[in-house]
Amino acid sequence: MKRLLSVLLILVVLLSSVHYAAAEDLSAMSEDDLLALRLAINNELAARYEPPVFDGKTVIDIFPDKPFAIYMRDTMGAFSINDEVSQEMLESVTDIFINDMDMGLSSMEGIQYLTNLKYITCVHQRALTQLPEIGNLQQLYSIDFAQCGLTSLPESICSCMAMKTIDVYGNPITALPEDIGNLTSLNSLDISYTQITSLPKSIRNLKLKEFNRKGLNLGE
Repeated sequence: MKRLLSVLLILVVLLSSVHYAAAEDLSAMSEDDLLALRLAINNELAARYEPPVFDGKTVIDIFPDKPFAIYMRDTMGAFSINDEVSQEMLESVTDIFINDMDMGLSSMEGIQYLTNLKYITCVHQRALTQLPEIGNLQQLYSIDFAQCGLTSLPESICSCMAMKTIDVYGNPITALPEDIGNLTSLNSLDISYTQITSLPKSIRNLKLKEFNRKGLNLGE
């Protein structure tokens, strides 16, 4: 509860349109109301996102991990990773599919600019340990990062309200984002064989049809 209050106070400061004079204004609210407020703030922050200007930017500039730049070059139909990228090229990408164990992918920096992205399948990439903030990807429907090296999921994923499927099977993730319960469209979650030992309270808000957690000790 104290941690949630602290996070909310920080977020409130970021939003000039939301006014709370002091900590006691928040402490008088129920935990469910605090979670609802935090979702509203996250959504407003996502709505304020302004896409960057890409004039003169090349594929390798936007996707600095070379193996990923090569993949995106082919996906967007560029000839070279040194070709300039247009907004139209980025908007043309709706899915990512990577399953080459020898690819050597270590970063997916740049996916946050793929605003029409709906599906990400990126498996067997053990060098991939973290993801960029992706809360602005409002069409993102499904992510599959099975058997990668992720140690966490970005908190901003809780603003991806179209999300229906999350698969992080076999990653060394130690915890789920605190606000994962905000993803009310989520119906499939696979956290099997991760290093998660407890679940955030907000997970009770989910109406999961599939919840796979093999190999975990969650104290159930």
